[in-house]
Amino acid sequence: MLQEPTAGSASLDGVEYLKNGQALIPAWQIRKQVVMVFQNYNLFPNMTAMRNITLALEKVAGAPATEAKSRALEVAQALGIEAVLDRYPDSLSGGQAQRLALARAMVLQPKVLLLDEITSGLDPETILNVVQAITELRKADASGSLAIVLVTHLMHFAASFADRICFMHEGKIQEDLPAKSFFEECQLADTRAFVSAFQSPLI
Repeated sequence: MLQEPTAGSASLDGVEYLKNGQALIPAWQIRKQVVMVFQNYNLFPNMTAMRNITLALEKVAGAPATEAKSRALEVAQALGIEAVLDRYPDSLSGGQAQRLALARAMVLQPKVLLLDEITSGLDPETILNVVQAITELRKADASGSLAIVLVTHLMHFAASFADRICFMHEGKIQEDLPAKSFFEECQLADTRAFVSAFQSPLI
């Protein structure tokens, strides 16, 4: 709902919130349940890491300040950034900033987490740290109620992390297959070309 759709329908837990391109409920009600982490972080530069996490809890979820800080600290500890909560985003490393963005999203306890190329532009070590953070988030979801939609070019990670892999080309889903069998079962020419390029040695 960051961009107004022109067609299509969407539902969450069986409740339709978009029909024929028209929103059936206010966007903010969906954003409390479906949160997004962007590849460029989109953190508030004038707020500390702690305030970046607690702001939505207080303003959107209506949590008291003390409760918001307690929940923020809990999520920050799970993501390994509790030591930087008093710092501002411009003083954080890329990995710390991305973990902060994850913490800001997860503190709302969403039903769906959207991750948009969140390892793009990061160095290999930082990519590993962020991948580990995403894996930790999934392990921490003991109920299995959190759905994660991850846009990525890290195919090894996608194959090991995901339940299903959708291959997109020119804005459309070309194939949707179980992750464990994606590389063997994909059939379309565009998908096969991508898989071949991914699997081919560079030299």
